[in-house]
Parts: sequence; C-alpha cells; structure tokens
Amino acid sequence: MWSSIVEADKRGIVGRYSALIIQLRDGQTWDKPVDTKVINRLSPQDAIVKLIPAWECQLKPCEWNQDETDENYGQVTKYQFDE
Repeated sequence: MWSSIVEADKRGIVGRYSALIIQLRDGQTWDKPVDTKVINRLSPQDAIVKLIPAWECQLKPCEWNQDETDENYGQVTKYQFDE
C-alpha cells in the first residue's frame, strides 16, 4: 500500500498533480458512487482491491462543482482516467 502512495507522490512532483485511485470491493462499476453499506461490512484490508497511482496526463477533468454557494465552487468533482 505504501509503495502505491509513494508512486503517486513521485508522479505529482513531475507534473502539477497526480492521483491515487482506490479500487474498492463494493460490487459497483467505476462510474457509480461507492456502496458504503457494503464497504462498512468489510474489514479495511478486504474492502480495498488495489491502489492505482496515476500521472497527470492520465487524468482529464470532466465535471466541476456548479454550486455557487459551496466553498468548493469551481473545483473538479470528477476525472476521466485513461489507463
């Protein structure tokens, strides 16, 4: 697990940002929200399938926070990941 975190950090140093994609064992497809009921029934080591470090060039912002009253207005809320 730590090696994946270190890899994501290294990739962020090279570019402007990087990401650590957390694949969870919730039975959902990747475009759906996490099913927290399923995840909460699992132990942490069973809930995480894998951690995927991603480069900036693999991530494309595709949705932004449109709520003007939210303190995170304008921030990216969803990225498209290109393996």
